[in-house]
Amino acid sequence: MSESPSEPESVTVDQVAAEIVSPVLGVPSVAPDEDFFDHDATSLHLVRMAADAYQRYGVELPLPELFDEPTARGLCRLIREELGAAAGTS
Repeated sequence: MSESPSEPESVTVDQVAAEIVSPVLGVPSVAPDEDFFDHDATSLHLVRMAADAYQRYGVELPLPELFDEPTARGLCRLIREELGAAAGTS
């Protein structure tokens, strides 16, 4: 894992959008509440985002929840929740 923020709040929606979502979708930028599927995302894109989140933050994301809220804001929330759970603060 390349980075591991000490606090879940240190992960921002803009950071997740720029460092995980945009590269995986191959778009220059995404708004926090834009649906990934509006950018022709597939389930494989979501799996890649989860893998990138694991590599970057060391968290395993529940894919069904990412499908329920396929946005940068949703991905950020999941990352923060998992970081909080790992730290025992969730």
